[in-house]
This record gives sequence, C-alpha cells and structure tokens, in this order.
Amino acid sequence: MTNIAFDTTALSHFVRAGRLDELKALTAGEDCILLGEVRVELVKGVADHPSLGGISADPWLHPVELELKELAAFASYKGELGGGPGRNNGEAAVLAWVSVNGGIAIIDEEVGRNIGLRDGIQVHGSLWLVIRGLKISCSIAPRQRESSMTSSVLE
Repeated sequence: MTNIAFDTTALSHFVRAGRLDELKALTAGEDCILLGEVRVELVKGVADHPSLGGISADPWLHPVELELKELAAFASYKGELGGGPGRNNGEAAVLAWVSVNGGIAIIDEEVGRNIGLRDGIQVHGSLWLVIRGLKISCSIAPRQRESSMTSSVLE
C-alpha cells in the first residue's frame, strides 16, 4: 500500500466535477492522506463551492496532522512557495509529509511539483492518477476478455 497525499486543488477539482467516486476508484488499495492544512483550505472553499463540505469527513481519506519531524520541512517548503500565511500551505504540507514519510504527492501546481521533483519526491498532478487508472484498466481488460473467451469456448 502506497501513501498518496493530496493537495487541495486535486481534491477540489474531482469533487467540484462530481467525480469523487472515480478518484476513490483510482486510488483503491492506497492509503490516501488528507493533511490538516489541506483540510483547512477545503473548508475555506465551501462558501464558494458547497460540494467541498463533506470531503474532509470521507472515510477513504486518512486525516493527518503534521508532527514535529515534518514541521522543519514544512517551514522550508512554505518559505520557498511563499504567498503569505494563508496561501500554499497545502502544497508545503504535502511536500513536507511525503519528504519525511514517503509516498506520492499529488499537486497540480507546477511550482510545487518542480520543488518536489528537485528534492527527489515522487510528485504528480491529478491527471497522472487518471492516466494511471487507464493503464491499469487497459492491462486488466484484455485478461478479462481472454478469460471470458476461454470460458465460453470451454462451455
């Protein structure tokens, strides 16, 4: 099982498009992480996008708060990303958590992805999840068809 830590934008886009079930399917079998800083950013977005209101309580997302071992990394990433006290906290938290605990950071903003890649973090945008799902689906589908054809020939 792989840790997948989500930044706000990736979650927000799936929820606002009414595609949360697809995101759950794309990450089935993985430990999906919702950092406290991302949760705060999602809550701030509820006024403009009410559909964001329930995602924080969704049981497939494992809520995590940064611990002491991640705080130094958070401060460093926050310093690089800038934006004042209320901006880029989600990206900084995701990068910090994954840099310490391992896993995959899902960040759609290019600056955050580039910083993560520079530091050797496995970081991708949300489109990568969709492509990954298609690859898995395509590799499974031929086997299912082959199995169906074999069983119908044997019957």
